[in-house]
Amino acid sequence: MKRILIIIIISFLSLGISAQTFTEWQDPAVFEVNKFYPRANIPQNCRDVRSCVSTSDARPYVSTLDGSWAFHYASNADERPTDFFRTDYDDSEWDTISVPGNWELNGFGVPVYVNTTNDFDNSQLPKVPVKDNAVGSYRKWVEIDKTWEDKQVIVNIGGAKSCFYLWVNGEFVGYSEDAKTNSEFDITPFVKFGEHNLIALQVFKWSDGSYFECQDFWRLSGIERSITLYAQPKTHILDYKVVADLDSTYRNGILTAEILCEQLDKIESGNTYGLTLYLYYNYLSKWETAAIQTDTFHFDKEGKTFLKMRMDVPNVTTWTAESPYLYAIQLQLTKRDNKEYKTLDHAQLPIGFRNVKIEDGLLKVNGEPVTIRGVNRHEHDP
Repeated sequence: MKRILIIIIISFLSLGISAQTFTEWQDPAVFEVNKFYPRANIPQNCRDVRSCVSTSDARPYVSTLDGSWAFHYASNADERPTDFFRTDYDDSEWDTISVPGNWELNGFGVPVYVNTTNDFDNSQLPKVPVKDNAVGSYRKWVEIDKTWEDKQVIVNIGGAKSCFYLWVNGEFVGYSEDAKTNSEFDITPFVKFGEHNLIALQVFKWSDGSYFECQDFWRLSGIERSITLYAQPKTHILDYKVVADLDSTYRNGILTAEILCEQLDKIESGNTYGLTLYLYYNYLSKWETAAIQTDTFHFDKEGKTFLKMRMDVPNVTTWTAESPYLYAIQLQLTKRDNKEYKTLDHAQLPIGFRNVKIEDGLLKVNGEPVTIRGVNRHEHDP
């Protein structure tokens, strides 16, 4: 009998049903489960940086999940469906909602404007109420192409207020708080390639994180930014930081880059890899190469390597708010195969050379004092 009970418990855990007992949204010690650390992670919708800053040349392994989702709205947290993430769940009676989109602007709930106080009873700090704590449940079937099979599949949720749980094909994937930053999860173990897959999210209006988000603005809920599904090679650029500064003359550029590369399987510490940094400038509407630098390396036993690169670029065109001139960079990860290097991964972004500092009580851009005129305007889009 004991053995049967253990088997039943394991079976329920494998179905993700244990996720319904989670209390993370009431626990300030937990703000994420199974989430990637914050990084420079949004994939670019272009093959080449020179087209990235001017056109939308489609990259093959990026797919948007924006659009219509099956949607269920519960006015109170204890009324939310607890098994909606199952692949055999019937959502035919559900409503639909557009993602991204706030519930209150789509007929679910009422927008609330509050200045410095919470829009809920905070007498149970750090917990939030169950009553009037609305929960939105989302379901969407998406096809994941067979060509993604040898890659790592990641879902990027651009922003959801105030917290959410994520399931794929009935399996619990993870949890995240922080309404205004993106959250990424590795869903490779849960997807079925060449088939339709169920993506399910449950978003809570309030969580313990809501105490940190109490500001002078409209209190709205839901999935507020885009959801992106993408695949990257098992050997890839994991993270990077690029700074385009100026020297003391404010004429010459100093470009520094820190790059973290990762190899997920078949650690090949003896093979030679290369990381090339390209800098491009725009001349007469054509992108030209300004500088190139390549470092070679070997992955360590953990499948990681960290690189630092620097370029000194004379006589750059500087960036200012009035003249926002942009260069473009591309990072290219390669593997040496015989005498040639094969491209494994790349990342690109536009970038401007500028220097910002506070000196003698003045905010200076490229050595010149500036005055900022602005208002307290939060992100709103009806």
